Amino acid sequence: MLHCLSQTQTLPLSLDQAWAFFSDPANLSRITPGWLSFRLTCAPPASMCAGQILTYTVRQIPMLRLRWVTEITQVRAPFFFVDEQRCR
Repeated sequence: MLHCLSQTQTLPLSLDQAWAFFSDPANLSRITPGWLSFRLTCAPPASMCAGQILTYTVRQIPMLRLRWVTEITQVRAPFFFVDEQRCR
């Protein structure tokens, strides 16, 4: 079953400023709850593009670190990108 999460939020920033922040994988740890102990395990790319693969780990419960893989499947800068979780 495919699950889709869609959210809208108004920010006191320009579209270009918001895109620069949210399209940079290095910022994922800043927007992920601290209790997940998010850690990017690949080199952050210089820019986002379709087909890009990102790897990272999260800790959902103590003593269990999970490896996740995300593929960027669509990019329409500076409006949106789509990322899909992949099995590793």
